[in-house]
Amino acid sequence: MKELCGMNLQTISSILVKAECYDHAAEVLRLAIHNGCELDRENLLSILSSYSLSGRHSEALELLEFLKEHDSESNSLITEALITVLCKVNRLDAALEEYINTWRFGFFSNSKMMYESLIHSCEENERFAEASQRAHFIADQAENKGIVFGDFLVYVDIIEPYGRLKLWQKAESFVGNLKQRCETVDRKIWNALIQAYAASGCYERARAVFNTMMRDGPSPTVDLIVDRRLDELYVVIQELQDMDFKISKSSILLMLDAFAQAGNIFEVKKIYNGMKAAGYLPTVHLYRVMIGLFCKGKRVTDVEAMVSEMEEAGFKPDLSIWNSMLKLYTGIEDYKSTVQVYQKIQEAGLEPDEDSYNTLVIMYYRDHRPEEGLSLMHEMKKLGLEPKLDTYKSLISASGKQQLLEQAKELFEELRSKGCKLDRALNCYNALAYGLLWELGAAP
Repeated sequence: MKELCGMNLQTISSILVKAECYDHAAEVLRLAIHNGCELDRENLLSILSSYSLSGRHSEALELLEFLKEHDSESNSLITEALITVLCKVNRLDAALEEYINTWRFGFFSNSKMMYESLIHSCEENERFAEASQRAHFIADQAENKGIVFGDFLVYVDIIEPYGRLKLWQKAESFVGNLKQRCETVDRKIWNALIQAYAASGCYERARAVFNTMMRDGPSPTVDLIVDRRLDELYVVIQELQDMDFKISKSSILLMLDAFAQAGNIFEVKKIYNGMKAAGYLPTVHLYRVMIGLFCKGKRVTDVEAMVSEMEEAGFKPDLSIWNSMLKLYTGIEDYKSTVQVYQKIQEAGLEPDEDSYNTLVIMYYRDHRPEEGLSLMHEMKKLGLEPKLDTYKSLISASGKQQLLEQAKELFEELRSKGCKLDRALNCYNALAYGLLWELGAAP
């Protein structure tokens, strides 16, 4: 291949690239550079793109290191590509070192991709103080070259760490400078600034920006008010509705999640009914949230109505929903319904998990049926599922009270062999003692 009719090596490499034989193209490219040929930019970018798409970043780095050593004429292109690839393999320190070293020698890149990769990588590494400073510096360097990023997330990556560090002044200053340079500031940037204010406790400033957006645009989104400030969130929703602003489905889901986590069943039902009235259809996730909330509140009628509605809409309850219902019925001692739910899990072809089994074992304990609980626990362990401490304690207690002393002792020893602190299993001792007293005819 290397000696094909004396053909120019760069030409051979180009042919191999067009044939998508990238490994062979890279091999020929190395040979061409070694023989003093000029680097073909398009060939290199095609090879690197192939490596990147297939996740072969180590091969890309090896090729670039070779080119850096043997081709000083194309140093700018190689440096840009090397920094970009180092960011992709999460070697931020090496990428920054490469950038700083070349910058000191007068290197100024026009590669938007390189700057974006560096800034995104700074944010992804979550070294927020260092990341924001470096990202800010890199953005300044790009500005000096007249580069305006098309990807506004680059700017968001600078603002968000300032918010996490409660450095709202720096976030504010950065957005102010950006506003002077750009005709319009993207909504995502305003979002990031509002979140920086909110994270710093500057809710009045956050609300001021929100109000400005409502007046001048771009249209705000509900999730700009953060930190689960439910009263503030609800007021914002009402204001937007009063302005005939149609609330997006994502905003409604945000409210439902927030109120559900706060356990506010009344508001959740109100928002849910309003969502349906607005023509938005519930999702599986929403049904899961609603049913979980109703189960925790022991709202049996609401739970059963929601499951029926879900099934009528063509959705099948998943295991997490069934598990919530198992806990509900066990908690209210409706064991018949608990068993019916378990049967539905089996009929649906779902595999019960640890939560399912633990709840069922506790049901058998409360229903004074320890032998069935023991059988289910054995089945559970055969499947590689681990009973919880409370499950052991419940069965030991039930077995002791039902004079199944050998089974209780066996479970107790098994619990102790797992390294459980016995002071946490005091009721297990009590159950064993009760069983022994019964065996001796001295139980109360």
